[in-house]
Amino acid sequence: MEIRQLEGGDYKRYREITYRGYPALRDFSSKGIKDYEENLITMLNHQDEVRFFGAFIEEELVAVMRLFTIKMNIFGKLQTVSGLGFLATDPLFKNQGIGRKMVEFFEKDALDHGIFLGILLPFRPDFYGKVGYGILSKLHRYEIGIEYLPNKPKEVLLKEVKDFHEIFSFQKRMATNHHGHTILLESEKEEIKEDLETYTIGAYNKECIGYLRYRTRPLFLGNYTRNYFQIEDLVTESPKGLEALLSHLKDQKDQGEYILWDTHREGVEHFFEHPLDRSGNYIPRGYLQSNISAVGLMGKILNYDDFLEAYPSFSSLKTFTWKMDYKTFGHGEEIMIKEKHLAPLWLGTISPRALYELGLISCKENVLETLENILPRVRPLLTNLDL
Repeated sequence: MEIRQLEGGDYKRYREITYRGYPALRDFSSKGIKDYEENLITMLNHQDEVRFFGAFIEEELVAVMRLFTIKMNIFGKLQTVSGLGFLATDPLFKNQGIGRKMVEFFEKDALDHGIFLGILLPFRPDFYGKVGYGILSKLHRYEIGIEYLPNKPKEVLLKEVKDFHEIFSFQKRMATNHHGHTILLESEKEEIKEDLETYTIGAYNKECIGYLRYRTRPLFLGNYTRNYFQIEDLVTESPKGLEALLSHLKDQKDQGEYILWDTHREGVEHFFEHPLDRSGNYIPRGYLQSNISAVGLMGKILNYDDFLEAYPSFSSLKTFTWKMDYKTFGHGEEIMIKEKHLAPLWLGTISPRALYELGLISCKENVLETLENILPRVRPLLTNLDL
């Protein structure tokens, strides 16, 4: 088997494999295939940020993947990270270890480019966990009644975004300044500009302080009089910006009944006067359902030394012996941990104490206390990156 970068003549077969690999996600109509191929062309025009690879057996393409070059803010520094997307194997070639070999190729490619972190969105978290990838992000889905949205602060101006470069500049500034954000890929920008179904609103207080992208969805198929608003993006670093952008949706109460908001923000239940969703679910001991949650981005630190060199304040992590699955790192008192839990721990998405109480890390109490002091407080990765 050979893994190599795809060429022009491979892309029809590439589409066939991705359609078979993700059939429920694909539109098999003539228009759907045409739209997919146009999106593919857009990505091909930005091969500095996304490259296409495939596994060949006797010159037959049997598996495919995309490798992304991404700029992510990690603890205040923009780092280049490598992303793996849309790994798919032809149904006739599954269970032959091809997927694992593709992941190994992805990791070697990242290391060859001097990149210490690999990320992906998992189709099967258990598969990626076995090869060392841990959960880095969690998404919360809220359904909030229109009447419970905030009113607009007087000092904030809202207007439709016509110049997308303005919000792209704002998004880049957010990513540059805030842990866990990624700078939009050029292909993502193209999709935003060409998406006619989504309405984009900017919030301004002398300068841009945030933006909202949303679309209107029917509550019942075929009934245009009953709708809700689905938020695609809500990006702001200002509390006033958040209030103002949500107030725009409140002003559309004649058209929609509630908002559907997928967010990485923690503590949203404190923001709304009535944070319960529309399920009506009661959980024993007096709990009412406010939202549902989902795991998403997974990651693996590919080079421990390079990571610690980039963040000298963590360098003392080398003074412990980290015993993981089939590898060991550092010298000192022992810490037993599975590799899939290392990236979430070092990147601050879970605390040492939380892992310890779940039995997912084993060490002496004094070592645990030292880790609590070295590693950063827990905070989520706030990226909507779609690989």
